[in-house]
Amino acid sequence: MNMDDDSEYRELVLPRVKIRPFRKGFRIGSRVEVRPRNEDELFYPAMIISREIKTEPTFSKTFTVIYDDGDVESGLKQSSMIRYWRRRLYHGEETLIDEGAIVVNGVIRRVRLLHFQGSIGIYQTGLLMASQAINVADCSILPFEVNQAMICGLAMYYGLNRKTLPRKVCCIGLGGGAVPTCMFRHVYGSRVNDLELWAVDLSGEVIAVAKQFFDLPTSFRVVQADGVEFLRTSSVEAFDLIILDIADVSDRFLPPKEFLDPSLLRRPCSHDDVAAFFSRKHPVLVMNALRERDSAPFHVNIAAAAMSEAFPTSYCMTGDPNCVFMGANTGRAGSVTVHPEEMLEWIQGIPGLSSCVPGVIRDLSQKPRSFWRKASSLAITQHLQD
Repeated sequence: MNMDDDSEYRELVLPRVKIRPFRKGFRIGSRVEVRPRNEDELFYPAMIISREIKTEPTFSKTFTVIYDDGDVESGLKQSSMIRYWRRRLYHGEETLIDEGAIVVNGVIRRVRLLHFQGSIGIYQTGLLMASQAINVADCSILPFEVNQAMICGLAMYYGLNRKTLPRKVCCIGLGGGAVPTCMFRHVYGSRVNDLELWAVDLSGEVIAVAKQFFDLPTSFRVVQADGVEFLRTSSVEAFDLIILDIADVSDRFLPPKEFLDPSLLRRPCSHDDVAAFFSRKHPVLVMNALRERDSAPFHVNIAAAAMSEAFPTSYCMTGDPNCVFMGANTGRAGSVTVHPEEMLEWIQGIPGLSSCVPGVIRDLSQKPRSFWRKASSLAITQHLQD
């Protein structure tokens, strides 16, 4: 969306709330919310610290702002700002819950945000809310593309298993639960009775805020446990799809290094090859990895190497800075080639999925070879550091 054209914003009116572009009142020191250039669709709190006016060759007015994390950005046009509206809903020992604004399909929408105390401003969950008065999620679209990529593990399973959906799914690293909640409430729809959905998180506070603020379905089987121990000791072989979205907040490794053991990743998708050959059941593991440019520039490449070693069929949806890996145990079939056109067809073949992942569909259509890649193409030969 062109940020220079104010007409592309359409106002959304909700009970007692009106989010709209900021047309007047721009003064130095004003609190605003800014949608940064070359970033996602989320607006970030900031303060105007200067205004620049040029008359040659044409008249223009731009602003310089400082964000709450201390970063400064200049050259911003008025069309990239809205009135300051963000609200803090919860301040806990581990988590912060905010309500902010985001652009979705050209409309400024309310979004419920979760971030951790150790990484303020880096949002683990973003979920659109259907109503301000009650905590009802709008799961028709996932606002963050990384979440869109993770839920596409459904399509990977669908394509490799005779176009059937997984019946037993486990999400390790719950956060606000945007992915499993969207899966349950929107994708499965009337077929939800065919889905058994588990969620695992180490933090009792995270589980509590997911239920209170993010409309987490009560039918989920929520387990408070360490993710590594759950993978090592539980009967995880029974799951059709496992989604790993766990971060080490202290040093911003996502996933933490202990999860990058190929034997640990392989265990949930292990089965007898003969049984797999006849049943055509190929379990899938999805893993979100983050490349933190300064502290761990090769972390995502190490994750790629681990996934390539763990699974004969492994691919990645590449973003910046997130990369979402998908690995499948394809049994005696060995390595199965999945073209981006096939992945796009599988996504569009699941009613309810394609509507909530527009960013993934766009990237698979417009830049298929750079967005959908074999995990091995990102891997590097490097031993994990203790």
